[in-house]
Amino acid sequence: MTEPSHTPQRQPIFSQIDVTSMVSPPESVGPDSVKQFQNDQIILQQQIISQQKQMMAQQQRQHAEMMNCMRELLDHQRRQSSMHAQMISMQSQGAQQRAMELKQWRAAHPQLSLACRSALEMLGRVQSEYYDKMVSEIDDSGTSLEYGDYMVNEFIDRFGPRLVHLNSLLQLLSQLAMPPGEEAELLDDDELFRD
Repeated sequence: MTEPSHTPQRQPIFSQIDVTSMVSPPESVGPDSVKQFQNDQIILQQQIISQQKQMMAQQQRQHAEMMNCMRELLDHQRRQSSMHAQMISMQSQGAQQRAMELKQWRAAHPQLSLACRSALEMLGRVQSEYYDKMVSEIDDSGTSLEYGDYMVNEFIDRFGPRLVHLNSLLQLLSQLAMPPGEEAELLDDDELFRD
């Protein structure tokens, strides 16, 4: 014969805890205890409200500080933008001034300006040939340039100053030379070929 299985009955966890005394005073106490309990509740509520007000005031101060920092940053960025705009304006005015002066010089000296353009084309070809010679010299020297200081110094002495002077001459001629579209505005066909 099988014995009946006895399963223990579960007891509720909070069955023996009296929570009513936490929110209201016990019924067995007198009116003085009830008054004391109410006063304690009022004090507790006042403390909670005071803490909430302090937290809100602290948040407002932090918010105000952050807004001040953002305003200062915005003002700084505006000043920087204004300074950049002034610098760009000054640079563009300087470039326009130089362009106008060069255009006036080319208008006053059309023959010389055209001669500078021809010289610029010729020196450009000379520069290309000189670059070819320099590259050929590097290829012929091989690794001697890589490991010998004497060879490097000789190479620089041979090609360096000429390239620097040639590049400066080309830059000067490119500024003085008349652009192809400008000669039609400044000169007639007769003036272009006048001796």
